[in-house]
Amino acid sequence: MRSFFRFLLVLVLVLAIAWLGLWWYAEGRINTGFHQEEANLRAQGWTISHGPTARSTSPLVARYTVTNLRLTPPQSAGPAVSITVPQASFSVHAGNPATLVIDLPTRWIASLASGPSFTLRFDRIGGRLGFDPGAALTGGTDPVRSWRMAASGIRIDSENTNFTLASVDSVSTDVVRDPAAGADGTALSVREHVRGFALSPIFVTLGNLPFDGKFHAFDLALDLSGPAIGQPNGPVTPNLAPFSGNATAVLTQSWDELAPILHPWAK
Repeated sequence: MRSFFRFLLVLVLVLAIAWLGLWWYAEGRINTGFHQEEANLRAQGWTISHGPTARSTSPLVARYTVTNLRLTPPQSAGPAVSITVPQASFSVHAGNPATLVIDLPTRWIASLASGPSFTLRFDRIGGRLGFDPGAALTGGTDPVRSWRMAASGIRIDSENTNFTLASVDSVSTDVVRDPAAGADGTALSVREHVRGFALSPIFVTLGNLPFDGKFHAFDLALDLSGPAIGQPNGPVTPNLAPFSGNATAVLTQSWDELAPILHPWAK
């Protein structure tokens, strides 16, 4: 009996050491992933700065926290709007090791390089990234298989006057990727939902906007097939590249051409 309890004690110690090693490894992977994405964005022309970072001390949660994260897109993307996020946390919980949870504060600051500042307020905001466990554990360069971002109670206020410029009841984005999908498979699936968008009546009057500057719901469903779509070097990637550089200029030009057509139609 004494030998059995000794064996049990040794087994518990081995499992505890293994768990702590896995927990430390998971925090290291989150740290590495953050700095890799930081380097990718800088290579695309983004300006990024942040304050101190910290790891969690709880063995049940692998968490990496970044303070005072400041992001400024490339100058070629248009007016330089810097966004400051007071704190962002990225965590993996013991009960769901294949999911990275993103916790964000409910108050951000957006400011123009030489202009006014705005406060972005949320009742709730956060996201999740789903990983291929095999690719994540082996240090693969393309482990992300899904991600979801959702926010509710969104308001954009003038920083100095607290005047609300725009509001949105809720926004959610769901993306699922399958890099191994063949020509007949779905390599990328995107679902976007926006509810209760409203601009300030002042902008409606000044811009003679249709729909009184409001819409109740907007939904987007997009499915792309073909193996090239799902690859990290294909036309659709899991980073922020589509929203920076020349891609943003193309989107802006497209909107400039579509807006005169859509405006009378909306009326």
